[in-house]
Amino acid sequence: MEIFLIVLLCVVIICPFGLAWYFWSRLRRHRRFMETAQITHGEVIALSSVETNNGYMVAPIMQYTVNRKAYEAKPDLLLQPKKVAVGQTLQIRYDPNNPEKIAVMPNGRDTTAQVYRIYAICMLLGGIAVLLTQYYIFFVD
Repeated sequence: MEIFLIVLLCVVIICPFGLAWYFWSRLRRHRRFMETAQITHGEVIALSSVETNNGYMVAPIMQYTVNRKAYEAKPDLLLQPKKVAVGQTLQIRYDPNNPEKIAVMPNGRDTTAQVYRIYAICMLLGGIAVLLTQYYIFFVD
């Protein structure tokens, strides 16, 4: 029974911190991408919808030109359906070494970084809350 509690405690504590580290590393990787990425504009030619717990989100399939060559790509980050429509022109950033790797910039803002930052902070705070709860249960009670 004690081993089960120790394993459970380790999993409950490690998971939030592991997720926080994962999202923080994704944020760092995205920032490195943004430092070298070039800006262009692309047209939304289709929307790929994905069902989530809170309804559905869309991934815009973008068509854009880099050095007179046309590309079609889909960003990693999903958007709310009301923020994007077929035929809309959006600012995108692309990797000059791999123009098919893009980040969509709705309203000219980097929403991907905001999402990763929020997820990382939530997981970190969740981990701290679990630690404080476990401390209270084992040492104060």
